[in-house]
Amino acid sequence: MWFQTELLSLRASLVGAERPGQCWRREKRVAKDAVVEILDSDLAEHPAAVAWCRVAPRSGAPNKITILKETRNSTVYRLNAVGPRSTAVIAKWCTAAAAAIERTVYEDVLPILPVTALRFYGLASEDGDVVDSPRRWLFLEDAGDEKYSCLLEEHRALAGRWLGTMHFSTAHLRGPGCLPDRGPGHYLAELRSSQETIEQSLANPVMNAGDAMVLEAILAQCRILESHWGEVDQLSSRMPQTLVHGDLAQKNARVRNGAAGSSLMLIDWAGAGWGPPAIDLAQFTARSLSPDLAAYSSCFDGCWPGARSVAQVAEIGNIFRLIVAMSWESQSLLSPWLSRPMKKMRVYQDAMADCIRAAGWGN
Repeated sequence: MWFQTELLSLRASLVGAERPGQCWRREKRVAKDAVVEILDSDLAEHPAAVAWCRVAPRSGAPNKITILKETRNSTVYRLNAVGPRSTAVIAKWCTAAAAAIERTVYEDVLPILPVTALRFYGLASEDGDVVDSPRRWLFLEDAGDEKYSCLLEEHRALAGRWLGTMHFSTAHLRGPGCLPDRGPGHYLAELRSSQETIEQSLANPVMNAGDAMVLEAILAQCRILESHWGEVDQLSSRMPQTLVHGDLAQKNARVRNGAAGSSLMLIDWAGAGWGPPAIDLAQFTARSLSPDLAAYSSCFDGCWPGARSVAQVAEIGNIFRLIVAMSWESQSLLSPWLSRPMKKMRVYQDAMADCIRAAGWGN
């Protein structure tokens, strides 16, 4: 019965819950390694353009709107030629809670730090002047298309220096009240939530025996992690509380090259909060940024724990990152389409096994 309810709910969402711009004519193109969708009709009436005009009334209509990213919780657009000096503006349609976090980071925290950051242009309610609208439009400077690669040592060193400076600088700040806790307790809650979802998914009638074995193995890993959570907490506490990005995947970083050299721009701060910097230091896990830890440590040499402690905290970061990835992907295990989520869950199960072995908590 639960499965039929889930399927009906999914069908209803596909039919009845249109995203902004869903009815606009679209053209799909391949840009580098990603497929983007370009809207090219009635652009002045597109919800992103309408919301931008409320933020910048003197701005004209975009001559092109590109859909850069779509997830279950948000959609990101590029509005061409509407920003300062006819530059592009990024419009992000997201939940009010996520928008509040990102606004705080972009407007109140990053500008006072000695790091490169995107310019925040403004925030608009999805429904005009409705204060309690559940959705918001967030407008930012365009970070560009030069993607980050953890295979390039110069990119990893750049990330290490950027994060070292950001973490060290924010350790002396008092965190804004609207930014959530991102300490070990947050990830323990994520671990338990994903356990519950995975246990429910085992009753999915389209689940085969091989998939079920993988999920049972993940549940066993969850129990091992929870039994050693005191050690996780202790290792995490070796470094001070800082601002953390929380989702430093390579897709959330851009590199700008100019006369003064390369600079790093981080995007999508919706998962940000205050906690130990572990998750931002994850190494080659779930497509992580994998900052160079030597470059990172050079930013606070002699002031914070040494290289050994940083490496140990990064190992905890690998665990945190996998917990978040499993939690996100487990939500798709209740659907009739399991091929893609199970492919990812297999990868995460193997990676978590490596983390558990490295910590000495089992095979």
